[in-house]
Amino acid sequence: MDNNKLLLVLGITLFLIPFLSNNVLGDINITSCQELNQSGETYYLTQDINVNSSPCFNIIANNIILDCGGHLINGSFNNIISINRGDYTTTNITVKNCNMINVGYGIYTNYADFNYFYNITINNSNSYCLFFNYGHNITVNNLLIQNCDLEALYITRVYDSYFENITLINGYKGLQVAYSNNNIFDTFVIKECKSPYAFLVSGVNSFYNKFFNGLINCSSHITGGTNYWNTTKQNGTRIYSNGNLIGGNYWTNPSGTGYSDICNDTNYDGFCDEPYDVEHKDNNCNDTNSCDYLPLTLIKLKIFINNPKTDVYSPTNFILSGTTTLESNISYSLDNGTNQTLCNNCTEFSTQVYSPKGEHTICVYAITTDGSETDSECVTYTSANTVLQEYPISIAILLGFIFSILAYAFRGTLIGEPVSLIEIMIALVVIIVIIISLLFGTFNTPLFV
Repeated sequence: MDNNKLLLVLGITLFLIPFLSNNVLGDINITSCQELNQSGETYYLTQDINVNSSPCFNIIANNIILDCGGHLINGSFNNIISINRGDYTTTNITVKNCNMINVGYGIYTNYADFNYFYNITINNSNSYCLFFNYGHNITVNNLLIQNCDLEALYITRVYDSYFENITLINGYKGLQVAYSNNNIFDTFVIKECKSPYAFLVSGVNSFYNKFFNGLINCSSHITGGTNYWNTTKQNGTRIYSNGNLIGGNYWTNPSGTGYSDICNDTNYDGFCDEPYDVEHKDNNCNDTNSCDYLPLTLIKLKIFINNPKTDVYSPTNFILSGTTTLESNISYSLDNGTNQTLCNNCTEFSTQVYSPKGEHTICVYAITTDGSETDSECVTYTSANTVLQEYPISIAILLGFIFSILAYAFRGTLIGEPVSLIEIMIALVVIIVIIISLLFGTFNTPLFV
């Protein structure tokens, strides 16, 4: 082919590209309900629609992406999205950016594995809002469901799946998990249930290091299986609250009066002192299947002074030391004197402090780096001379006298006998005591203690 023909073909191709079908490019724009049957395609909903068939989108092919583009799907109480297979199938389907109202079920899957659901909103259903039946490796992220006549999120016989950033409001039940194992639930808000239950859980599932902001006017019912509401206390990144240890979950509500908000933490380790019974919302934990043994709480600012305690200290420099539970700006004062900076943006402090003879009070003050919390801690102690410091000459004379008696008892007499090794040693001791007295005391002290 000569250059002129090649240029002609290239020009025609470039001219036709804007007119080519979306099918050729792998993207299909849709404006109404239909069967999605082309594997490997991405379907884009390009406008708001009113549903007049059920299900609106029946996804019968695998390896499909349905992007609703945030458009409103008014279901007229028809079913909206169905992924239904006769046996376990790796369907690999992604559904995202869907905003549904007035639906039967919003999304229903059956025997469908490896599916992904992102940014889904469902409001007002006369059935299950979201129903997963028989499946493996399902991922749901950023889900808001409101006003369902049945379960907001119903999961049965689902395994090895992950649910994150889920908000369930005013469903008959918030979350029901039945006969399902090895699923992870991360960051849940459940509130305003139509039935008494926020949770209805069975199987073997893990709920730890989660943020539960809700359970308002709702309770929980845990039946069968073994569900874990905490792991062992270990290093890790908390889902919520400060600290570097993970264990259970953070239980709060929009008013900030949840169990984790108000529980006692007397050792300031970031865990409630008492466990949390998920089903009964107390700390009895009669049923271990519904017990969070390590509920998280906020670590409050607390100062711990390691030194001094209330012991007697000699009047000299001593080390003031301690720690805080949170990074803070730390200072101290002695006997209500001027505040002295210890350190900034720190959790440990140590400095030398001179303490004259007498009783003293030393106080340490801390304010968190962000200024949100303050704490103070004071220690009263007595600083006094040692006996040797208080009565140095008396002690020196007394010790010399004692050693002279001992030497006399050992030899019988100190007169007319050659000087022995022990007499030399006694003399040295007396000299040393006198030197110590000169270094640490004065001569204007009483003769005897």
